[in-house]
Amino acid sequence: MIEHPDGTIAGYYGLEGKNTFVKPGDRVFPNQAIGKLIQYDKRQDFRLNLSIYYLTDKGNTTNENINKKSYAYLDPYFLTERGISKLEEYVIYNSIVTDEIITKEMSKKEIKKLNKQ
Repeated sequence: MIEHPDGTIAGYYGLEGKNTFVKPGDRVFPNQAIGKLIQYDKRQDFRLNLSIYYLTDKGNTTNENINKKSYAYLDPYFLTERGISKLEEYVIYNSIVTDEIITKEMSKKEIKKLNKQ
């Protein structure tokens, strides 16, 4: 799971635990590899499930539901060869990554560091 500055959380499911490239507390940048996918089924297919959600209720602290929290899920848009769109089931997409997308939310210092690599 990766928490974003706006309070949203991205859950990446299907990554191999021992081959996860980021650790708790690490800063993760756009287009950075975060891990290696594990085999999903016997056909040797791989699949990444992505959930983006945010906390809507910190839970009820006055009764037995003290640890229950409420989350809302987002249906994100992706930049693909077909343009900006929401993904549909059973459709194959090719993602597009541009410099503008990678640097959109970076500070000038982070962009400078990225350009040195």
